[in-house]
Order: sequence, then C-alpha cells, then structure tokens
Amino acid sequence: MAFIQPTTVKDFPINFAAGITVFLVALPLCLGIALASEAPLFSGVLTGVIGGLAVGFVSGSHLSISGPAAGLITIVLAGVAKLGGSFEAFLAAVVIAGVIQMLMGFLGLGKLARFVPSSVIFGMMSAIGIIIISKQVPYLVGYEKEAFGSLAFQQADGNNTLTALQAMLSKIHSGAATIGIACFVLFWVAAKLQNRSETAFVKRLPIGLFIVFAGLIMNQIFSALAPSLVVGQEHLVALPMLGGEGESSLLTYPDVNAFLNPATYVVALTLSAVASLQSLLTVEAVDSMDPKHRHTDKNRELKAQGIGNILCGLFGALPMTSVIVRATANIQSGATHRTSTIIQGTFLLVGALVFPQYLNMVPLAALAAILIHIGLRLVNVQRSFQVMTRSLECGIPFITTIAVTFFSDLLVGIAAGLAAALVFIAYHILEDTFDHEETRDESGALHTTLSLAPYMSFLHKSDLKLALSKIPENSRLTVEAGSLKKVHHDVLSILRDFEATADKRNIDYKLNDLPQL
Repeated sequence: MAFIQPTTVKDFPINFAAGITVFLVALPLCLGIALASEAPLFSGVLTGVIGGLAVGFVSGSHLSISGPAAGLITIVLAGVAKLGGSFEAFLAAVVIAGVIQMLMGFLGLGKLARFVPSSVIFGMMSAIGIIIISKQVPYLVGYEKEAFGSLAFQQADGNNTLTALQAMLSKIHSGAATIGIACFVLFWVAAKLQNRSETAFVKRLPIGLFIVFAGLIMNQIFSALAPSLVVGQEHLVALPMLGGEGESSLLTYPDVNAFLNPATYVVALTLSAVASLQSLLTVEAVDSMDPKHRHTDKNRELKAQGIGNILCGLFGALPMTSVIVRATANIQSGATHRTSTIIQGTFLLVGALVFPQYLNMVPLAALAAILIHIGLRLVNVQRSFQVMTRSLECGIPFITTIAVTFFSDLLVGIAAGLAAALVFIAYHILEDTFDHEETRDESGALHTTLSLAPYMSFLHKSDLKLALSKIPENSRLTVEAGSLKKVHHDVLSILRDFEATADKRNIDYKLNDLPQL
C-alpha cells in the first residue's frame, strides 16, 4: 500500500492533472445524482470526497474511482420511502450496508465477479457509453430538463432519453452549443495529435483540463463581446454555497433509533448487494482497460467499499460504488496510480468549501464534451464488432445487455445478459448428453452403445428415457459411464429401472465403469 515509490513520484504530474480532470467531471455528476436522489446536494459531493480520500487509500485498484452512482438512485429513493421518508434513517442503513460489504470481503465473495462473462461486462461498458452520449448531447447544446448525471431512460419530466433528444432540437442555446461543439472538436483534435506525438511531455498533457478552461474562457469572451451568447447560471455547474439557503449545515447524521428497526436491515441488505455487484463489475471492467494490465484484489475492494459506505452513512453522504464513468475519465486522462483518485477527492473537498463561486463558472457544455468522448471510448466500436462477430454465444448476451440496460437500468441489463449467457450453457448441456452408436454382430443382432457425457443432470432425463425406449427387444445395450464426473440421482434411477425390465425384453444390458460418485 506504499504510495512513495519511484514510479509514483515520476508520474505524479500526470496523476495530479488526471485527478483535477476527474474532479471537474465528478463534481456536477455528484450534484446531479444527489438532486435526482432527492437528497441534500452536499451529500453527493461528500460521497465523492470519501470515495477519493478514504477508499482511494485502502482500495487495491490503481485506476477505479468511487463515488455516488446513478444506478443507486432508485435504491436511495425506495430506501428513504421504506424508512418513513427519513434520510437520517436511511443513513443508518448505509452504515449497516458498509459493514455487510466488509464481511463479504472477509468471506472471499469478491470472486463472484469471475462468474460474469466478458461479453456481459463489455456489454455493460458499451451500454453506459451509449447512455452517456445520449444523455450528454442535450447538455452539449444547452438543453437540459433533468439532473446532470442521471442515466435513467424514463425521466422525471415525463420524457425519456429518446424524446428528450427530439425535444432539444427546437430549444438549442446558441452560446452553450457553440462552447459544447467547439470543446468536443478541440478534444478530438488534441487527442489525435497526442496519440501521434512521440514526445513524452505531449502525451502527458491533461486534455480534459484544457477543455474545461477553454469552455470557461469562451463564456467570458461571450460576456465581453457577444452578450446574447452568454451561458447563464442554468447552464453552469451549480455547487451549493456554504452558508447559503438550505445549506447552513453540510453534514447530516444517522438516526440512532433506526438501527433498532428491522426494515433498516432489509434496506441495507438490498443496498449492499446492489452496490457490491456494481463495484465488482466496474473494477473488472477497469482492469480490462488498464494499460498496464494489472488485476485488482476483489475482496480487498469489497472491504474498501464497505469502509467507504460506513463513513458515508456516519457523515450524511449518499451510498457509493466504484463508478465506470469517472474511472474511464481517469484512464483517458493518463492516470497510472491511485494518487489521482486521492487528488480528485481532495479537490472535491477544497472546491466545495473554499472556491465554489469559481467552479460555478464552468459551463456544463464543456463537461458534456468530455463525457461524450468518454462515452465513445466505452462503446469502443472495434471491440464491440469483435464481440458480436465472435459467436452467437458472445454476441447475443452482449447485445441483450446493451439493449436492456439502455431501456431500464444497469443491474437489470446485467441480469438479462447473464440470463442470455445461461441459455447457451443450458443448450450445450442438453446438446451434449451422450454418444449413440449402433452395430450388428455376425448373427445380425443389434448392439447399441450409449456413452454418457461427463455431466448428466435432471435436464437429461427426457433424452435418456427416449433413447432407452427405442432399444428393441432381443438386442444388446452397453452404457459406458467411465466419463461421468457428476450425475443426478434421477439419471441413475432411469438406468436402474431399465435394468429391472431388460431381462423381460430379452435385452443383454451392461453398465460399464460407473464411478462411485
């Protein structure tokens, strides 16, 4: 866990710049998720702070970023409602969820991530990329009707992702659109030049940070030279001011009495399961994007997330997970070490407390330009094409995950992708039942040989019964069981029943090499 290493010191400038870029991306997302969760605005920022400063120190992941997640919005809303509308009671559930996550880490449940096929993980990444692009385009052109950071298909204003894209066409803000499109093009050109450069200094330049400043400077130029294009406060970052209306106290504490309420533990179990699964899959996806091909200890990550959520619950923050959007921004900014995570958490804290008035000058259109590039990276057309064309077994779960995630939410999409993958597994299990071979001896008598597959489950009962029913009288049957590694009791019962009736049908029956299972 040592941070002071030669490579860490050498790469500190690029990690510092990456941390600032992620901070600028994370800030409006933290606020937007808090707003969509109907929680105090600072609770979202505080989650990002804890995710950076606490989880950043104890997590084993070099590149993941933890904070409030859009996928937990419905969990927060439902949890608060179940606990009588009390956010303080919900905070008690967050503390308990953190304890459960730590126990999961100590029990070694981090290995659950290994059982999710890569096609589903890539589908998750592509789906989030598509959602980010479709959700950020309205902000790019100055039209927004929902909280920045929401990923839900159905919106609170009655629109959905697709109808919002249609509605924005008639309500484009000229100044925001100019800033957004210019920042997008600048980012694209700068990234191309950076990739082609052979100079180490150029490759380490923080493009995202420059884009944010470019957007801010363009808006100041509009203010001086073209007032009609000025981007107003409704299109800027909106960090709450300390001591401002509704923000006299930045911290909220859990209701101690809620720890005695059984409903609190039900909410905590749901929250811990959802947050843990999302964190594990996100870290798995981040590892796949790591240029250095490092692998995160998933059990350690669960413990780190547990510590983070305990602190979130104790100090009035929203629950956290590892978040793919910010992690991708971190990777795209050139981060090499988790010091960038700690730096972005530090800037979230300092920015919220010391200079919110300056952060509130940043146009959302500039941040949208960065997020759209992140979305394009997550979609990764080349990788998507390879997965889809590899085989139906990979392509269908991949497409299913994308489609269901886009029209519902992340966890439902993952479940649908896993279900599609399991269908193929069941198909192969049923297909690979036994080999059937027929020969005749010199007298013309039929000899049938059935060679059982290594795994014979109850799903094979029907095929086995059918095959045995077709064995004619006055013939020979040999069942080869030497390859068996696992067999269901129902399969053995069918073989025993056949043996009991074989003599009556004058069938010479042999069961060879049945192992002691």
